[in-house]
Amino acid sequence: TGAASNFELYPKELFDAYREVMVLARDLNAFVRAPEIVFIGPAGQGRSSLIEAFLGHAFHNTAEATTNRPIHIQLISDEKADEPKITIKRDYAHKELGFTDMQCSLEQVKDEIAKRNTFTQIPLIIQYNYKFCWNMTIIDTPGLALGEDGSKAKEIEAIVVEQTKLPHRIIVAVEEAKTGSEQSPLVQFAKKVDPTLNRTLFCFSKFNVLLKSFSDMRDVNNYLMSIVPGVTDKAFFVTLVDHTEENISDKGVFRKTLIDYYQADLKALEQLRFDRRYEGNVGVQSLRLFIWDSTLRTYQDNTPLIQNRLRALKKQVEDDLNSIRNRLASMEISRMRSAASNYVMNFLQSIEKLISPRGNIEGNPQQNGQTLQEEKAECGQFYNYLKGQNISSSDKKVSGSEAKVFGGQQLHRLLAEFKIVGTHLKAPKIDVGTIATAAGARRLNNVSTYAWTACDLARQQSQALFKSLIQQLFKRAVYIMKRLPGIAEKMMAVQKKAAKSRKGAAQSGPSPLGGSPLGAGPSLGVRLGRVQQTFDVPVEEFPFFVNEVRNLYYNFVDDTAAKALEKCMDEFYTTQLIYFQNFSFSAYTKDFNTRDPNEMKRIVYEMAGEIFQATKNRLTSSVLLKCHNFFLTPMFHDLYSEIQGEIGQLSGDKMMELFEVEVTKKRLAADEKQMGQILAKFVEQERVFEEAAKSFSSSSFAY
Repeated sequence: TGAASNFELYPKELFDAYREVMVLARDLNAFVRAPEIVFIGPAGQGRSSLIEAFLGHAFHNTAEATTNRPIHIQLISDEKADEPKITIKRDYAHKELGFTDMQCSLEQVKDEIAKRNTFTQIPLIIQYNYKFCWNMTIIDTPGLALGEDGSKAKEIEAIVVEQTKLPHRIIVAVEEAKTGSEQSPLVQFAKKVDPTLNRTLFCFSKFNVLLKSFSDMRDVNNYLMSIVPGVTDKAFFVTLVDHTEENISDKGVFRKTLIDYYQADLKALEQLRFDRRYEGNVGVQSLRLFIWDSTLRTYQDNTPLIQNRLRALKKQVEDDLNSIRNRLASMEISRMRSAASNYVMNFLQSIEKLISPRGNIEGNPQQNGQTLQEEKAECGQFYNYLKGQNISSSDKKVSGSEAKVFGGQQLHRLLAEFKIVGTHLKAPKIDVGTIATAAGARRLNNVSTYAWTACDLARQQSQALFKSLIQQLFKRAVYIMKRLPGIAEKMMAVQKKAAKSRKGAAQSGPSPLGGSPLGAGPSLGVRLGRVQQTFDVPVEEFPFFVNEVRNLYYNFVDDTAAKALEKCMDEFYTTQLIYFQNFSFSAYTKDFNTRDPNEMKRIVYEMAGEIFQATKNRLTSSVLLKCHNFFLTPMFHDLYSEIQGEIGQLSGDKMMELFEVEVTKKRLAADEKQMGQILAKFVEQERVFEEAAKSFSSSSFAY
């Protein structure tokens, strides 16, 4: 009977330890759900009175009215609240009372509840700050009208179901103690929301009245054993305070009355010689001890989880501190050069994968690739400056026009489009003046002068059309290649993250290129040993160095494109070379002595068209070949030596400038100091937590 002889169940030290644990949990952002207990039952059978008995304070207006809405009493453990501090939170169901919180005394609570006690499903929130409790929520519900079919009864039942359906809430089902044959259907209702009754307690009020109906030991023991089959260990029999008694609002009188009722019930049971196994099921104190112990265990079970989070955060800070110290130690020229070399190597390996004509899924084509239309929207399509209009390449004829590609595949698609455009170009119309200009001082009276004039016209036409087309081709090719660094850096970030998750264990496979696509020597992956090494340069922290590598790459692309363009321009022959390469005198047997201007124009136009067609086909094939040989091939074979050579030749001062050594050292030193302070705080928190957790987890606190 020791637990029942004292109303206070736990000493002050337990609540102090609890608050220390919860403060650390809050600082660690560790979520610990506060227990929630829902009291349900028929109206007028002691549900609200039981809540008062549980809290040890009389404040409900239980003698005058029934509860018409859910009431959430939020218990908050507050070291400064020697007596309960009550705050009625803003009530959205009663706008006339204002939208502000209101503090009141325990004596005023019943009147404030009465003002707001209208039928609604919106909960009334009451904040209950007290020193001798831990965080939990007590929920009072409207009284059930079980067995009735009216609309009001159904609405009340819906409200109660809504409050009890959450699986983490404990249910306390309260009804008047009666013999088994008179038992109400509350058990069946509880099974609707808790079919196994695992989270339901049963409390039977007015036990003192029922005790008078028992005449011997057999009657009382049979009742105690069979009241709720299967859940006898969670059934409690209580006698609650009658609110008509005097001075019941006094805390001391209220609590003494509860204990007196318990002792009277226990004395009556002893006279009936009841089975003492059920002594722990009798009295409000037994129910209070069961609920408080259950919620205490909930918090105690979470204590190791909080401690694990604390240790994990401490370990993370220790790792960060070690990383900062390693970074500080790495701020040496030799280690920076090594880091720079590793970064460039990984950058170039990623570029190599992207320019492979076979494609590469590591670059995420769906996100980073472009269709032909998207590419044209960014950098324009081929344009005929003579006609002042775009040249249609009939996108559907270009292989892969709808596919999202980048790098090598995108360049090959561009060359395929150029081939379609080049082979379908037609010679522009010519007039007599143009013919005369091309003929010069020569008189058009023989096959030689006609041929020379036609060759000169074909030269002018091919240059006017193809020079701009070739320039547009290389402009788009440069655009395609300059998109790759951004994609490569994303690939490197993924590789670095994967390497970090593998604790630095490097994994690699063969380069996606089995060798140079043009068979001109080993690929970059072969020359680098085909090893995807990890790199030590955090891209986001060294933008100057990363931009330097980007600029070297961009310059290489621009220079290579300029050289390839120059090689392509060599394909524009002089009139004399075209004349000797393309004209066969034996093929023409026409009368070249005509004086008819229209006939002369027709002959020249016909001859110029034939020569333009041959020149156009030669130019298209040569440009495609030279684009491969002088633009794409250097991307495989010269890029590495060019960029790695430039990085290797950087002076020590330049390296320190690119890596912002002085600024970085100062920042890292500041970070080291801050991390040291955070680590010291965690060490102290761990010490405090271990002491508080040891006290809080002790099982010897209950009186």
